Amino acid sequence: MSDFMTEARNTTSSQLAPHRYVPYHFKGLRPEQIEAIKQERAGQVVTNVASRKNEAAEEYSWAVQNLANTQHKLNNEIDL
Repeated sequence: MSDFMTEARNTTSSQLAPHRYVPYHFKGLRPEQIEAIKQERAGQVVTNVASRKNEAAEEYSWAVQNLANTQHKLNNEIDL
């Protein structure tokens, strides 16, 4: 029935620095920490989706510009 063998979370933090965990006493993250991690992951997913969408739009813009440049070059060659 010692704190070490039970799920008592007060044994998981260091006495010198309460924000640090004692590795051999770690009993898992608190529910609010897990929720914060899930929210951070969701934010990263949204950011990655937006980044991919912007990259696709930029690639499309470059392709359109390249096509216009090629067309202009061909028209100049025809004129010459």
